[in-house]
Amino acid sequence: MENREGEDFRKRTVLAICLAGTDRSRIIAEELGKRGYVAGYAGVLENKTNYVTEEDLVGVGSVIFTTDRVRDMFKADRRLNRILKRNGVTTQVIDVSESDKEMALQSGQEDELRKTITTKLDDLGYKDLRGRNIGSFNR
Repeated sequence: MENREGEDFRKRTVLAICLAGTDRSRIIAEELGKRGYVAGYAGVLENKTNYVTEEDLVGVGSVIFTTDRVRDMFKADRRLNRILKRNGVTTQVIDVSESDKEMALQSGQEDELRKTITTKLDDLGYKDLRGRNIGSFNR
């Protein structure tokens, strides 16, 4: 039973990654948290700075990248990429670009950005887990 609970928890644990790790990944993590996931967020930068640490990946079942470009920047770090592979972490791309974010924030349309992210999370299969009996963390 303990192994199943650990696996269930891992499936509910998601790390969202964008450029810099402050806006899009934060919004994704907030939305996932509302749905009953354990979600964190982090970022990468153009100069190959990777704010994701090995500790960020402990117990993570899946990683959501905001764009293919962000995914490729992350995967350039071979050490972290090996951790994903070794731990069987699934990766997905939500496809919300930096320009999508900038346009939304500059025009005061952050709610629209949130709606877009919500819809895309639905499309990726991140349904609301609240109220479901998933392991021991719904007590």
